[in-house]
This record gives sequence, structure tokens and C-alpha cells, in this order.
Amino acid sequence: MAAYFCFPAPVTLYVIFFFQTTLNITLFSTESEGSSSTILMTSNEPLQVEFNLLIHYRRSGQLESHGMKYLSGRIKRYPNSTSTFQLTRIAVSGDVSPNPGPSEKCSVCLRTIARNHRAVLCDCCKGQSHIKCVNVKPSEYKRIKQMLNDTWICPGCAVISTQNEQPFQGIGDASFEELFNMNVHGDPAAQDEDEARYANDLPEPWIIQERKRNSTDLMLIYLNINSCQNKLDELLLLNKELRSHVIFLTETKIDSSYTNAQLALEGYHIYRKDRKKGGGGLMAYFSSKMASRKVKLPKYKLLEVLAINAIINNNNVLFVGIYRSPNPTGTDYYRKLEEELHAVCMWASMECNTLVLTGDLNLDRLRPERREGQILINLEEVFGLECLIKDPTRVTPTSETLLDVILTNKPELFRASGVLNPEMSDHHLVYGIMKERVSQHERKVVTFRSTKSLDVEKFNEDLSSAPWHVMETFDTMDDKYHYWETLFNTISRDVTRLVSAWYFERRVINIQSTLTQGVGGFAIDPGIRYTDHKRASVASKQVSDGVCTGMATNNSTSAQQMPDFSAYFYCEYLSAIFYCVLSPFTVGANGLLLAAIYKDPLKCFRTPVTYFIVGLALVDLLTGLVVEPFFAVYYFSRYFYGFLNVSPTINLLATIAGFMSTVGLSTSFLIVLALSFSQFIAITFPHKYRVLITTRRVLICMINVVLYFIAFSLLQVFNTNIPKDLFWRMDLYLHATIIPILLVISHAFIFRSFKRFSKKSEKMGAQAKRVDNTLVVHSSNNNSNTELIKPSKKTAQISKSKANQKQLTIVTLLLSAVLLFCSLPHTIGFYLFLHIEWKAPSEEIAINIAIRVTDAILFLKVLLDPFIYCWRLPKYRAALRNTLMCREKSEINHSVEQRSKLKTETSS
Repeated sequence: MAAYFCFPAPVTLYVIFFFQTTLNITLFSTESEGSSSTILMTSNEPLQVEFNLLIHYRRSGQLESHGMKYLSGRIKRYPNSTSTFQLTRIAVSGDVSPNPGPSEKCSVCLRTIARNHRAVLCDCCKGQSHIKCVNVKPSEYKRIKQMLNDTWICPGCAVISTQNEQPFQGIGDASFEELFNMNVHGDPAAQDEDEARYANDLPEPWIIQERKRNSTDLMLIYLNINSCQNKLDELLLLNKELRSHVIFLTETKIDSSYTNAQLALEGYHIYRKDRKKGGGGLMAYFSSKMASRKVKLPKYKLLEVLAINAIINNNNVLFVGIYRSPNPTGTDYYRKLEEELHAVCMWASMECNTLVLTGDLNLDRLRPERREGQILINLEEVFGLECLIKDPTRVTPTSETLLDVILTNKPELFRASGVLNPEMSDHHLVYGIMKERVSQHERKVVTFRSTKSLDVEKFNEDLSSAPWHVMETFDTMDDKYHYWETLFNTISRDVTRLVSAWYFERRVINIQSTLTQGVGGFAIDPGIRYTDHKRASVASKQVSDGVCTGMATNNSTSAQQMPDFSAYFYCEYLSAIFYCVLSPFTVGANGLLLAAIYKDPLKCFRTPVTYFIVGLALVDLLTGLVVEPFFAVYYFSRYFYGFLNVSPTINLLATIAGFMSTVGLSTSFLIVLALSFSQFIAITFPHKYRVLITTRRVLICMINVVLYFIAFSLLQVFNTNIPKDLFWRMDLYLHATIIPILLVISHAFIFRSFKRFSKKSEKMGAQAKRVDNTLVVHSSNNNSNTELIKPSKKTAQISKSKANQKQLTIVTLLLSAVLLFCSLPHTIGFYLFLHIEWKAPSEEIAINIAIRVTDAILFLKVLLDPFIYCWRLPKYRAALRNTLMCREKSEINHSVEQRSKLKTETSS
């Protein structure tokens, strides 16, 4: 029986398997029709694979011929695997995706276009091509991806389109009308669908995603819009995405014939500075959530300037928009342009502490080697500005330039900035996001008196004839005030009227010029700004008080004037004269000291402490030889030629002088501190002094100090990311504050140690004197003719050591006292300058004058140093005298011997 089924069993099994698989595939294909995630086995290739596998299993003995056992036959995943699977069941399960991979082919190279390949889609043939295959540059590819309405046509379609003889060949009247209707009056749903499809394909810019997440941080945008007449709708859509609070536009090319209502954006205040139609012009939009006002500017010939003062969370920020025509005209154009730019920045710096300057200056910052780029970089260096924009803002096929900038003197207030191409003009949009949040404030109402039609003489007569004496009959102050208020309102109601106006709670209130007419001679400057309704009411009360006093009747108005800089420049002029007088004396005193120490005819300057003195003298010599003359030349130039006409060479000298003064003065501070430390060791640990304080260690200390201050000063020269304000604060805290504090502490320890040293020296000297007296008595008893015995060598050494330590201690204390006396005013002045917000320009000018005076006091220290630690000591004066007389050591020794013999003969 087994032999009978040996041959037909496999054939029967194969036939059954074939019909069963065919039936399963048919059912599976019918049930899964329309499904995108199933496998449709419509070819014979999978069947052939399973057929071969079944033959293999039958020959190897793994498959027995037991009816329908093929349904449970499983396949190993790999040869030695214990895990198996059933191929047929997986195929017919209906939940397996074939995942064929990318199916799009490049129309040029016919290779597959993967997901990470950069490819472009032709709008005519709808075929995709690699950018390398169709010679599309990466920059052009980015532009195509960013543009929603931009089209691209492959070279093949472009050739076909150029072969048409007529523009509308093959289009009849009816078809042309249909084409027109399709483009203009097309189906809105279809158009929205196309736009949505393009929008989903293109990546959304980072700045738009950021504004969707956080739109409360103040955002400033600037764009050279190149005629805003037909671009307001695009601007509205763009601003809807960016949600900005401050918008500056240049080259608006409109005139006064366009009203604000035509150009207004909902929720924004509009400010304009128009030129003639067809050229130039500036316009700004400020969110109505902020308090803002237009600031009156001086007139400029080469620049168009629009300045807006805004209050952001109780902080005044001045936004200045500037536009310059790219075509230079006239002689000395760039010199005049630089002067006007400096004048604008000087005015803005004095108007407000926080400055944000934006606009199209047509000065390419990417090319500092050219004259235009150098003008912009010099402007940033002079006024401490930093450019937040680093990328090109105008890109053409042949060039990339950075013409549109955002400059600020406080870059730490911004957390992000960059460039965006909205395809509205040939310039890119620049933006900056500040860390300050903008929130809506509650509206308040202020009521004040209008004095436009006031008759001052009649009003004063009514006030004079009013029965004010009746007020004295009341007992309480409230009753007196109520009577006074009632009587005053009754009189003023006939000649003045009350006007109400709303404003934000933290908005700047401008007391209008109507109040400057003043009643009773009291006038309020229209430039005065009141930041809350209480101060405004105080101003109104002052006006009322002026009415009651009835003093003068001058109705003249006062206008806000530019601050007077004459006092400051005169102070610089006096400082220059002082430096011219101080410099030769400083060079002479320190130069003679270095010459005396170098020659050293007495050979008494070979101690480690002398190297500290040499280092201090070198620093003071360089200060008097370089720093003081350079500053004098700079101040003279600013006084005689004006601060805007100072040549670049003079500015370079001032930069060098500032660098060397920072290095020199800070080095002298640390040298004095090191000298105090060495003196403390000499007094407290005299036996370890020679081990701890050696010449090699002193030289290493001096070199490290100089290198440290050079590196610190170069931070501002090479690292432009560090603001000047931060650099000054670091210098103030680390050097001008900590070193004097350490000096004071060291002086306390030195004084305490010196007192102990003096007591110890007195005890040792008394013991040595008792020993000497014993020796003298003993010798006189033995030999009456013996000469008087001299004091012992130990007694002389003790007295000499005490005298030397006393002199060095006094010198150290005097040096430190002079340093503290000269540096303390300068330190206090800088603390006031950096930590106080000056409200009035005159106050800021006053603090700058004070700093110039303290600078002169600080430079006085370099002249006093050599007189304190050298010329007051006899050995330094003797060394200088011998050096100037060119005396050798043998001659000096011979004169000393003769002087000692003369003293011996005189005593005998």
C-alpha cells in the first residue's frame, strides 16, 4: 500500500495545493479591491517560488504526504533559525504593504528620485528632475521652494514653447474666452485646493513658525518696499503671518495726496515722512498697544529720517528709520554723508538711552574695504552700535550685498534677528525680536483746561477781585479747600473750558502747546513727558497755582532745544592743556629714575623689590610718553575742528591711547598690590622672605600681569560681540573695585605686622645695648687707656633693618594712599555713569564732564609715583647724582673713605 502511494502522492498533493492557492488568491483579490495596503498576487512568480520550496521539502523528507498538511508547513527565516513563517498565509492576510520604494523617475537621467534628493517639478509636463540634471543652482532651488506663485519649466518644455509661431496659436475666440474666464473667474474651490497643495509642499519659514508659538515678544520688521501703492494687501497678509509690532518701510514713493485712511492698518498708528511722488519716502506702523509719538528731527540734506519714541514696559526706546539714495552727487559726498550719519546718531543718543536704528543706508557692510562699508563700520565703533543683520539683504544673479541693517546700542535686548524674502521688492525683509513683551494697557481719561481763547488780563482782574478772604473764616482745611476750589472753578468757567482725552495708563502724555500759554505766567515745556496721570495732574495743579498767584503774563512758548555741548568740549580742551603740561614732568621723573637704577653706581638696587619699582616706572613712563600726548591731540582736534571732523588718524591715536591706558593703569594697580604683599611677607616672615620673594618669581609675576591686561584689553578690539557697556563693567568690577579693596585689607595687615615688628626690634635692640655696655665696663677695668668700644655689629644691623623696613612700609602705604586718592573719584564716576538712567541730556553731559576731570586726577598718579617711592629716599638721590656726574665706583669709594676719615679726625 505504501508502495502504491509512493509516486502518485506528490502529484496529488501538488494538484490540491495549486487549486487551493488559486481559490485563495481569487477570493483575496475580490475582497481587497480598492484597498491600498494589500498585496494582489496576480502573477505566477510567487506560486513558482512556493512550488519549488514544496519540492525541496518533499525531497529532504521534511514534508510528508498526509492530505492537507501543506497548510501547516512553515518556512525558516534563515538556515539555522528556530523561527518560521507561513508564506501563503502572510500573502493572503490582507495587511501587508509591499513598500515598493520611490517610484518617481528623473525625466533626464531616468534614475529614481529619493526623498532626500533635491528635485524640481515642471509646471508644464509635471515631470520631476534632479537639480543637477537641469542645471538649477542651490540658491535658485531654495527660491523656487519658498515661492508659492513662482513657476519652473524644464528645458524640454521651454524649447517646445519657443517653437510656437504666434502667442495664441491654436486658440480660437471661444477657447481664449474660456482661458480668460478660467484664470480670472476660476473655481475658488479649485484655486484654494491648488494653493493648499503648494503650501503643504513648501517648508514654512522658521520666523513664521516662531511667531505662531509666541507673538507677544516685540518684533521689528523693516523692508525697502519700492512703492507701497499696490502692495498694501501683500503687506497685510505678510504682517498677518509675522504679527509684528513695529513696521518700517522705505521708498514708499507716495506724497500727501494719499491719505492716512488709504494706508492705515487696523490696530496700528501710522507715521509718515513723504517726499515727492515716485521717489523716496518713509512710513512706520506702530502697534496701538504701545505708547508712541513722532519726534521732531533736524533737517538733513542727504538722508531721509523718521524717528518714533515708544514706551515698552516703562522703558523708552527710540526707533529711527533712515533711507539714503544710492546715487552720490556733488563733491565730498561721502564726507558729508558721514557727518550727517554721525549727527543723527549723536542726536538720537542724547534723545534716548536705548536706540534702534534701521533702514536702507545703501552702504554694503559685507565689503568693509570699500569707502561705503568703512563709513558704516566707523559709525558703529564711534557710537557703540552693533549690527544685528549678518546675511545679504539684496541678492542678484551677480552680487550679494547687505544694505538693510538694524543697528542698536543695546543688542542684549534682542533675542533673535534675521532676513526673510517675501518677494515684494528687490530687497529682503529684515527683522529683530526683542525680549520685551507687549501687552494691552487700560485706557484712562485725563481732563485739563484749554486756554486757547483765554483773556489773561480779564482773568487776573477777576482773580484779584474775588473774595479770597472769606476762606479764612473756615476752621478745617477741607472746608477751606472746598471754598477755594468752588470759587476758582466759578471764575475760570467763563474764560477756560475743560477738555478730556483718553490715553493708556502707561502712555506718554504730551502736554500740548496750549498749556504753554500759561495762566498767570506759568508755562510748561511741551517737550516735558509725564509717564502717569498723577504727574500730569501735578502739572495741571502747577498751572492752577500759577493762575492764582497772578505774577507775570508772558505767553511765549518754549521749545525743546538741543543740549549744549560747549561745556563738555571746553572741559576736553582744558584736559588737553593739562596733559601737555603733565607729560614732560612724568617722562622726566620716571626716565631719570630708570637711568639711576640701570647705572646703579652704588650697587644697591639689586634686590627683587627693585623689579617691582622698575615695572611701575616703565608703565608710568609709557603713560606719560604715549597716552597723555595722544589724548591731548585728540581733545584738541575735537575742540578746534568739531567731533564730526576728526580725521581717522586722530581716531586711531585715541584708540591706541585708550588701549594703553587700560593696560598701563591696571598694571600699576596690580604692581602696587604685589609690592604691598611682598612688604607684608618681609615684615611678618623675615626668615622666609628671601626664599619666597626671588627675582625670578617677581619677573614671572610682572610678565603675567602685563600679558593678562593686554589680553583683556584686546577683547574689545578683536571680539566685536562684547558690548562696550559690558566691557566697561568688567573692567570696573574686576580691576577698579576689587584691587583697591584688596589694598585696603593688605594695609590693615601691614600696619598690624609692622607694630609687632617694631616691638620685637626694640626688645632685641635693648638686649644688644646691654651686652655692649657690659663689654665697655669690663674693658675699662682692665685697661684704662683702651679706646671707647664701638657698638656691636648685631646692634647696628637691628637698627638698620628697622629703619629700612620703616621706610619701605611708609613708601608702600603712601603709594597705596595716592592710588586710592586718584582712582576713587574715577571709580565713583563710572559707577554713576553705568548704573543710573539719566533722564535729562544735561545730567548726562554733567557726568561726562565729571569723568573727564577724574581722568586727569588719575593721570596725576603717574607723576607722583616716582617722587613717593624714590626721590624722597637719600640713596636714590645719591645714585642719580652719581649717574649724572658719570662717576665710577672707585671714585665713589675714594670719596666715601675721605669723608669717613674726616669724620674720625673731627671726633678725635
